[in-house]
Amino acid sequence: MEIELKVLNIDPELVREKLIAIDCEFHGREFQQNFMYDYPDRRLYDQQDGSYIRLRRRF
Repeated sequence: MEIELKVLNIDPELVREKLIAIDCEFHGREFQQNFMYDYPDRRLYDQQDGSYIRLRRRF
């Protein structure tokens, strides 16, 4: 599963809420262990124009 988001700021609670809504349950650090972030500049977001973040479920 891949989810691509364009964001200016990342609200971890909002990301968690959206993932739970599509039946991706996780608790605490399990989120960091079970999802990978792909982004070209190695940051979660670009404050200037936003950047794409891809969350890929690890199986």
